[in-house]
Amino acid sequence: MASKQLQKEKFQAIYQSLNEQQRIAVDTIEGPVMVIAGPGTGKTQILSARIGKILLDTDTAPENILCLTYTDAGVVAMRKRLFNFIGSDAYKVNIYTFHAFCNDVIQENLSLFEKTALDPISELERIDLFKQLIDGFTKNHPLKRYRGDVYFEINNLKNLFSTMKREGYTPSFINQKIDEYLADLPLRDEYVAKRATKEFKKGDIRTDKIEEEKEKMEKLRAAVNEFDHFQQMMRIRSRYDFDDMINWVIRAFEENKNLLTRYQEQFLYILVDEYQDTSGTQNRLVELLINYWDVPNVFVVGDDDQSIYRFQGANIENMINFANSYQKDLLTIVLTNNYRSTQPILDISKTIIDKNEDRLVTRLDGLSKELVSSNRLINQSTNKPILKEYETQHQEMIDVVLQIEKLLQQNIVPGKIGIISLLFFFQRFGTKIVGFSFGPMMLIWFSMIMLLGVIQIFHSPGILKAINPYYGFELLTNYPHGFWLLGAVFLCTTGAEALYSDLGHCGRKNIQMSWIFVKIALIFNYMGQGAWLLAQGSDTLGANINPFYELMPHWFLLVGVVIATFATIIASQALISGSFTLISEAISMNFWPRVTIKFPTDVKGQIYIPSLNFILWIGCVGMMLYFKKSEHMEAAYGFSIVIAMLMTTTLMYVYMHFVKKWNNILVFLIMSVFLIVEVSFFITNVAKIKQRWMFLFFEFGLMFIMIVWYRARKITNRYLYFVKMRDYLSALTDLSADKEVPKYATHLVYLTKADIPGDIEKRIIDSIINRKPKRADVYWFVHIDRADNPYEMEYSINELLHNKVVRVNFKLGFRVQPRINLLFKMVMQDMKKNKELEFLNKYENLDQNDFHTDITYVIIETFLSIENELTLREGFIMDSYFAIKQLAQSDQKAFGLDNAVTLTERVPLLITPRSYLPLRRVQQT
Repeated sequence: MASKQLQKEKFQAIYQSLNEQQRIAVDTIEGPVMVIAGPGTGKTQILSARIGKILLDTDTAPENILCLTYTDAGVVAMRKRLFNFIGSDAYKVNIYTFHAFCNDVIQENLSLFEKTALDPISELERIDLFKQLIDGFTKNHPLKRYRGDVYFEINNLKNLFSTMKREGYTPSFINQKIDEYLADLPLRDEYVAKRATKEFKKGDIRTDKIEEEKEKMEKLRAAVNEFDHFQQMMRIRSRYDFDDMINWVIRAFEENKNLLTRYQEQFLYILVDEYQDTSGTQNRLVELLINYWDVPNVFVVGDDDQSIYRFQGANIENMINFANSYQKDLLTIVLTNNYRSTQPILDISKTIIDKNEDRLVTRLDGLSKELVSSNRLINQSTNKPILKEYETQHQEMIDVVLQIEKLLQQNIVPGKIGIISLLFFFQRFGTKIVGFSFGPMMLIWFSMIMLLGVIQIFHSPGILKAINPYYGFELLTNYPHGFWLLGAVFLCTTGAEALYSDLGHCGRKNIQMSWIFVKIALIFNYMGQGAWLLAQGSDTLGANINPFYELMPHWFLLVGVVIATFATIIASQALISGSFTLISEAISMNFWPRVTIKFPTDVKGQIYIPSLNFILWIGCVGMMLYFKKSEHMEAAYGFSIVIAMLMTTTLMYVYMHFVKKWNNILVFLIMSVFLIVEVSFFITNVAKIKQRWMFLFFEFGLMFIMIVWYRARKITNRYLYFVKMRDYLSALTDLSADKEVPKYATHLVYLTKADIPGDIEKRIIDSIINRKPKRADVYWFVHIDRADNPYEMEYSINELLHNKVVRVNFKLGFRVQPRINLLFKMVMQDMKKNKELEFLNKYENLDQNDFHTDITYVIIETFLSIENELTLREGFIMDSYFAIKQLAQSDQKAFGLDNAVTLTERVPLLITPRSYLPLRRVQQT
């Protein structure tokens, strides 16, 4: 009773949300009801609500309700909606597609059908049958072809036969309709000559067109007459298709009244969705199920103005016939509240659909179909859609291209995004060529800009005075708001950071040697631009004038643009590669989660990190879409560079003060010089960043991940400590020999972080002995070290206890994937060859061609225990840490372990357990 009451309360809440028209449809549960539901009017809602109403207001069982819809997706959607309405009873309601319902009828009455002797036909078998059918055509058959594709008619025949089955058309019926159509042709206006020609006078019957149409109809007649032949061929092969099932059930219902009566009496309420799309056979099936009752409880929902599966419009005749059959008792409801579209869209759609005269509103009296936008979130929108009409599809495509071109001119940047995307895409193949071309390309670029500047300096040598800092000081102090010009001047100093951002490509010595050359080239170029500006003799520049490109002779402009483009791409590549290097170092220093690192070349510094590559791509595309033009991101770029400079200065202070331990006064003087300049640049760039602050989310996101990961590892280090392996050797020996403990594995393998061969993590010992004892014949502990040699693969063995406890130390090159599963098998084979292992299991075999033995790898994964008493700050850090860890690479994948032989053991991470609980014992009375 409580469950029934709860369902009623839930249903009432949903019922109250229905509009007036929907409530009428739901409330009228007796008699025939036809609901005309336009798009977005909530027809699925009322179908489900009506079923709920029947179950809650009557004593009808869910099994006595039949709901037929058109697709499997419709079945799922309706059952899910119904479950939200009435709970688990939704799974007892008979909700079917037409084919699924017929299949159930056949399965429940197999003795009445021949399906048990037939199998469904595959598409290949269907094509083969059609080929045999066509091969059997006589010489003068209208569908026989001798040139080109002789099986051209296969698709036409397949579609025709399927339509005949779905609509219940027989060959004789179609032949009759063909004869009636041909007889009517001379009476049709389109076959009467509208003006005189050589052969016909105005008003004559166009016999030539009639002959053409007769030829088409004779081909159709010939195809239709092959239907029975094709069905016979399928029967000979013991095959059927799904369109046959509905016809079988209809035939069985018509021939076996007892069978039909049983289903008619079972289904007291019948609901049909997408009624406008029901085929002739589907509609006939519905008619058979409901004709038992004079006034059946049938509820059909459809819309004559929309069609999902029927060609060229809905089957309005089904709906007309239904309305005429139950004209006396039928309740017709039109749902006009639309919850999907705005009113302007509905209005313009109506102007189009009103041109169709064959609609229910014109065939049935008293119907009106004025859709009203009723979604409060969008019904206030007044944006009117634009209706365009094209004479041909070709014109439509041309206009679409022109519209796209127009969008491209409105600062949409797909071309630039495409170039950036290609740059990131090719990272996976390695950047060795780009790395080799970095030096020569930078030499050409800086040489070019220096030469262009020097040429202008020769024309105006007075510009060399600009090297005197006096002029800079005077500009900053005397020019109005001169100090704030530093924000623009600062951009002149950037660019060189591309060199030291990627030590993996450039190398420290190369950067040190090239730094002076780069600075000289920049100074000469900017002086050259200044000389060109002075030579113009004007206080302002014209529109679209760039002094840098104005330095180039006209004949050299294209070459200069190409060089600038390549230099930009290579400099960008340097920054991308530098980001890979930074993240790799951050991982090794526990500032970043472990991610997949690939080495596309043999050079250690050149790496590829897929996840970071994706993050950088998203960031770059996001910045391009946000800023749209490069001049809009000058402030953000300058701000990022000055932050990088301040961080470099901070590192320099740490190096001078803590590493070299220089005199404090000297350190102060050096730092003052750098900080005065950089803080000035910082202030001027911060003043501009307020307009483009959104990009800071990206930087703060990276900082958040690094801080959380580092702090969390510091916290978890309280939990991780090592013990001496020798203290547990006897316990491992006893456990291995204890037959009362179920054997866990022959070879039990753990991965250890202990650098000292005699040490082991305490949590590994707890996993073997204390938590759930794991008995094994041999306990293995595998440790991995990385080598600078890209392809080095070495290992050593520490046999802590002969044939019982063994430590394997791998030393792998930075390019070697740590496929521990394979490498460990090779170690075992090598030890067997050297007779270092004595196997007790006679079923083991370590031969390379027939390797099989019982190996289990155990990976210990921690989770935050609820017994921890962390501070609010530590709790937030640890929760964030484990959330980020879900996105990081798992140990199993990192070490190449097979899923079939790997066990992940989750253990609680207990950092600061509660030391005291006020638990006391009381005497029981």
